[in-house]
Amino acid sequence: MKANIPDIIIILDIYLSNITGFEFCKILKADEELKDIPVVFMSSDTSYDNITKGLEVDGIDFVSKPINKSEIITRVKTHSVIMQSQKKLIKENTYLSNSLSEASKVLTEELENKERIYAELAESENRYKSIFEGVPEAIVIVNVDSGEIIDVNNIGCELLGYSYNELIGMTQNELLFASDETIRENFLNSQNKELKYSYIRMSFNTLVRKNGEKIPVKNSIRTILLEGELYIFAIIFNLSEGVKVSNELKQARIRADKLNKLKGFSLANMSNEFRTPLIGIMGYSQILQ
Repeated sequence: MKANIPDIIIILDIYLSNITGFEFCKILKADEELKDIPVVFMSSDTSYDNITKGLEVDGIDFVSKPINKSEIITRVKTHSVIMQSQKKLIKENTYLSNSLSEASKVLTEELENKERIYAELAESENRYKSIFEGVPEAIVIVNVDSGEIIDVNNIGCELLGYSYNELIGMTQNELLFASDETIRENFLNSQNKELKYSYIRMSFNTLVRKNGEKIPVKNSIRTILLEGELYIFAIIFNLSEGVKVSNELKQARIRADKLNKLKGFSLANMSNEFRTPLIGIMGYSQILQ
């Protein structure tokens, strides 16, 4: 029977010679290659039980005898259209399923790539943050156009006495102290339109901490380009200890100069005090001779 599988529909009498149509239909539906063939039962016995049995074994219709030619043709055509529609739907579903599977595969690959990129970015950011925070000097990054601080490391926060959130958005003018003793070269000069990429310079300034304390500093700055915008990367060296030592040495030198002067004055007085009596003694010695 498998060699001659019907293309459309099997019309099956429920009463066969050695087997009932219902039993035959069960065997047919149990076969993987034949189970999708539609079966229409026919019989002169159109009782409720027979119709129910036909539906239970996956029959699609029940035709009563004697057969009406027009009726059977109409039913076959109807079921044929239904069957073709089902095949078309199955084909389209298969195509959609394959397309979705392929799209899902592409999306999965894209997600994996994005996850890998995010992981690499996170690793790069962690590496940058470790280096940024590991530098033993204060670092401040400022937007050239706005003059606002966009990032600062912990040492910078400690040096200036502000918290990270307080410093972000502040401008350099709020941190610099102007005086006659300070070289007013703004290490965060956002107004200098002449700045170019990779521009480097050194300068000395006086910073004002949050508590009003003034700190002498040396700044090493470089302009950097990030995402099309120009920023100033400044490393700030605290000169307080150096200035303190310099002042101490200056005071020590002043004290030494004073001691030298005092020593010279004392020696001159002593020399004069010793010379006067010695002259008298030498004079009397000559008289005695």
